Amino acid sequence: MLEVGIGAVRADPAIKVFGDDLDTLLVTANEILAGVQQVEGAADASVEQVGGLLMLAVVPEREALARYGLNVEDLQGLVATGIGDPADEDRHNAAGTTQRT
Repeated sequence: MLEVGIGAVRADPAIKVFGDDLDTLLVTANEILAGVQQVEGAADASVEQVGGLLMLAVVPEREALARYGLNVEDLQGLVATGIGDPADEDRHNAAGTTQRT
């Protein structure tokens, strides 16, 4: 087995493929695997899916939002708060007031 030293840690080499389309990622990973398997001395090469990314798609209905006095930015803030977006700088405490972090 080939091990690669990274600092003081020894690890098996890996190729990571990133993207949003899982079907395309799988095709690409298998193409890379086919190439790696042709390398002399390569053993135990495989494709491993670490996990899928869950996505939420919200399509705003601007007229419906307007009936409630809201706009798309308001909706984005509500969705971010509802899913606990860590990038959202506005945090609401138990008393209902907004705190800036």
